[in-house]
Amino acid sequence: MQKTPQSNKLHKNRLITVPNFCLLMIAILTIMKIVPYGVYYNHTTSMPLGFYWVHKHKFTPKQNQLVLVCLTNKEYRELAISRQYLPTSNNCDGVEPMLKRIAGISGDALLATPLGITINGRLISNTRILNQDGLLRKMSSRLQVGIIPKGYYLVLGDSPMSFDSRYYGLVPESNIIATAYKL
Repeated sequence: MQKTPQSNKLHKNRLITVPNFCLLMIAILTIMKIVPYGVYYNHTTSMPLGFYWVHKHKFTPKQNQLVLVCLTNKEYRELAISRQYLPTSNNCDGVEPMLKRIAGISGDALLATPLGITINGRLISNTRILNQDGLLRKMSSRLQVGIIPKGYYLVLGDSPMSFDSRYYGLVPESNIIATAYKL
């Protein structure tokens, strides 16, 4: 097949596009490390799949806000990795940060019932504490009921199968590393 000037031009444009795209991706990834903004891809079923805009800054988490959370409790971090709930990462003591929703803040009354978690007497849907995960492996809960202390948060996923505060307990504010917004 004979090349036309038009096909040569298209071919050259494609060759230029691939390297430029690679350079653009490197620049974006570099900027994400430098500036307090970035993009996070949620690949778990705990929260809706997709891309989220994240902002790493000093903030006071609010009810129902989406956040990235580090799981720093060694026992639960190792459980998350061994059961492949989360992949390893260079962040958060070796495990990928988790996208969760803040369901309870300091001063809220937290109760675990057979139907699920209640905050200030209001039942939160899909929050029943399960005895087994999706592969029928035993699950235990460290969640302490009562008034949520200052500086701690209840973080939950939207899925009833989410690995969240129902199992690893309340999260200190220092473990919340960014706010997140669905793109």
